Amino acid sequence: VNSEQRGFTLLELIISLGILSLLTLAAAAFLIDGLRFNRTLWGGLAAQSDARRIMDETARDIRGAEQSSTGGYPVESAKEYEMVVYANADADPLIERIRYVIVGRDMKRGITNPTGNPLQYVTSSESLVTLGRNIINASSSIPLFSYFDENYTGTEPSLPSPVTTTLVRLVRMHLLVEPDATTTPPLVFERMVRVRNL
Repeated sequence: VNSEQRGFTLLELIISLGILSLLTLAAAAFLIDGLRFNRTLWGGLAAQSDARRIMDETARDIRGAEQSSTGGYPVESAKEYEMVVYANADADPLIERIRYVIVGRDMKRGITNPTGNPLQYVTSSESLVTLGRNIINASSSIPLFSYFDENYTGTEPSLPSPVTTTLVRLVRMHLLVEPDATTTPPLVFERMVRVRNL
């Protein structure tokens, strides 16, 4: 056979296509893993940002809790997965009723403005917004809020349930966020907040 007429044999062609297919599959798997890692990373960063915002907003309201516009005590309710305080959430002179609660896997903030003459808080008019998603405190049986009295020095247990709201001076927020149960462990955020006006 003349060397100028030589080409690939069928066997060489099949082997070449097999090697090319393996290289293509390896590159595709690498690309898919990279995209999955990227999605997990960005999901974790977004969850951290949301959690920081939730903690900052909640801490601001708890720290600024004060007597309501109707004379009510600054802390109305102190439960493991729900807390109600009175604080000025906007620039007007009236004090709003602010409720933080976990509903399913969502952290929500409800605001009720006082209305009428005399003023009263009509809770059915509460404006409820979602602050963050994928909050797993309730499903993990880990309290979102724990409460401490004025004698807390760092080692005492939290106040027992049901909490006497007039004893609350310090609130620990313990937030568990699970952006993606299949790829990452829950993210844990914690903050201690002192109620300044008590």
